[in-house]
Amino acid sequence: MKRNHKMKKYARITASLVAVSLASCFYRPSPEELRLQAYLKTPIVENSHQSMAVISECDIAEMPSQNEKMYFTHGPFEEQIDEQAPFLKARRLRDLDYCAAIDNVHTPAEATAYIQQNMTHGGDMADGECYGNVDYWASFKIMHESRFKDAEGRIIDDCDGGALAAAALLQDNGYPPVFIMMNNEENESHVVFAYRTPEGYGSLGMRNSDINPPCSKSITDLVRTIGTRSKHYFTSYRLYDMSKIFPDFAENDKNNDLLPFPIMNPAAPFGGY
Repeated sequence: MKRNHKMKKYARITASLVAVSLASCFYRPSPEELRLQAYLKTPIVENSHQSMAVISECDIAEMPSQNEKMYFTHGPFEEQIDEQAPFLKARRLRDLDYCAAIDNVHTPAEATAYIQQNMTHGGDMADGECYGNVDYWASFKIMHESRFKDAEGRIIDDCDGGALAAAALLQDNGYPPVFIMMNNEENESHVVFAYRTPEGYGSLGMRNSDINPPCSKSITDLVRTIGTRSKHYFTSYRLYDMSKIFPDFAENDKNNDLLPFPIMNPAAPFGGY
């Protein structure tokens, strides 16, 4: 009886292995899987175009590590907060002026909460519809006090709005306003805010794929992570320090567009998303 039981068990295992083997023989990866496999083997290039605003990753000031649990102990919302509290606090910031909003955001987690609760991506034509310019980088002041909002009261903008908001909210906490401008082979451009801690490089922005904890060991690794998560597969990038071009980017009334300082071909059209 025991021998028959063992033979049946071995037969089931053998049948399973044969089934797996046959499945692998007939499996064909999808076009998206093939594209991802090719992307992971494609080198990511840091563009060497010279500009007073272009920096290298070693120029990014290292900020202290941030714990998951944060305590907010000053300002109009004096309280101990838990993991959900940054999102609750972010909604209250809508009622403050832009200076008070900046004063009450201290960490990347709180900046992320502000963007996710108070901003929404309006699509490729958002800038044209809101500002009359197909690529308008509004200051944080203009965005925070904007009349261009959706039905839920969220500010309508695109990728540069999320990156610029993160930079403005964190600049008074020591985070330099560093932007990664990325391009892919279809010449689509995208921008995120980047920061550095002892653990590595992280990013913030408008889309979920833009929000990455500081665990990438290099900016190249971070760009590949963003490209993989977004499926836009960026193959080149350049780092900019916004303060070297527009030191008053948080509060001015002009277009803070970085694209006059191009990442790729100066004559190429912008295809941001």
